[in-house]
Amino acid sequence: MSERPYHHGDLTQALISHGLDAARTGGPAAISVRELAKAAGVSATAPYRHFDSLEHLVAAVAQQARELLATRMLTAMDAVDLADPRERAWTRLSACGRAYVEFALAEPGWFATAFHSCQVAPTRPDSPDPWTLLSQTLDELDQLGEVHPALADSATTIAWAAVHGLSGILAGTQPGSLEAEAALRDVLTGVQRALRAERRD
Repeated sequence: MSERPYHHGDLTQALISHGLDAARTGGPAAISVRELAKAAGVSATAPYRHFDSLEHLVAAVAQQARELLATRMLTAMDAVDLADPRERAWTRLSACGRAYVEFALAEPGWFATAFHSCQVAPTRPDSPDPWTLLSQTLDELDQLGEVHPALADSATTIAWAAVHGLSGILAGTQPGSLEAEAALRDVLTGVQRALRAERRD
């Protein structure tokens, strides 16, 4: 196979992009060095000049899948336009969680890839990063006095576990066995009630 002439660095992103295409329909198991090389029009050995192993390539694809998720979350949060800072912060938190679950249901292949257990770390921090976005939103609520002091340190874990757990439940249920929108509303409302400072201890 004759190799397509790539400028320095272009093949790296081309392989990741083809990896995202494969993962979108088949999840992380669909990522193959040979198949991605074929899709990019290069030899089967060319990817190894950019990635040390298949696991490194999977980690790079997983990172971009997480960044796609984070971008959806950020877009949803930025669309919130409310004057009251407390109402705005809570609504941004709900928008963040809703975007997370909706991404998982709309893009199950990318979602599975985003949280695939890779044996190697990506070469750079996620940007944007889903965890950081959620943490910043909860920090804003905490600064406004809206988060119960006893939960301030664990608020991000609580909120993340709720939406990530719901995503897995909805993805694994039989059609019709659980109404997704009602379940999402219940979980988002439950997270707010659990974290709010006005609690009965």
